[in-house]
Amino acid sequence: MINGKDVRPAKWTDVIDLYDDGEYSAIWGHYDGSPKRHLGVRWNGYDDSKGFPLSSGHPVWHVEPDFLAKGILQELLQQTISVPASVGMRDNIVKAMEELAVRRDANAIHFAVALYAASDRGKTQTLAMLIEKLKAAASSILEEKASGRSAADKLFCCKYKVWTVGVATGGDDHDAIEEAFAFFTRYNCDIVFCATRSRSDSQSWQKFYAETYARNVRVICVKKEEAAEPDIAAVNDRQADRLLELVWQC
Repeated sequence: MINGKDVRPAKWTDVIDLYDDGEYSAIWGHYDGSPKRHLGVRWNGYDDSKGFPLSSGHPVWHVEPDFLAKGILQELLQQTISVPASVGMRDNIVKAMEELAVRRDANAIHFAVALYAASDRGKTQTLAMLIEKLKAAASSILEEKASGRSAADKLFCCKYKVWTVGVATGGDDHDAIEEAFAFFTRYNCDIVFCATRSRSDSQSWQKFYAETYARNVRVICVKKEEAAEPDIAAVNDRQADRLLELVWQC
């Protein structure tokens, strides 16, 4: 049996290992002088076998076309999260997904929801509730972290049904929207949710418009519902349910 890390044919350069569970391996690298990196996969074999594919008896890699690579990379990422026995290099897989997204799938996000209102109207709380509902129903959570701009805000991505869904709870200014879409692009999200101010001349809305227009993304704008105490939490929860239902319109 051959380990993936030991298979380095001369035609492959600048290679990073993505996955090796002892049976199957995957790499990301430049093939045969190509200016862009490709996904290489192989079966490692067993006992004295050299696996497949081979060239003149030597182990080599099968080059996957880009239109298949996206789905394989997403599955490899999910394997590293949901299957403890798998041996996946998560950061390398994400890096490969980012590179593939830039060159092939700049329009990966095809459905963007803007929850809009003036400041301090409960947008963040409603989107945080949406995250909790997605976590309860998701097949896997790809990442959940605090925003680099505010520890009170979150960036979240998961696999829900057949989609990759991203949520950013912050979004009241230009930089928050920029951070959100960089995160969404990192994970090749299909559907995304974020917050904006209500004014069309606000920096957050202008940045949201620029990000979605550049990607030819379908946009739905949802006005944040408001309520007085003690009904605020209940109203936010109901609106989070309705936001979740929008996923089915993708």
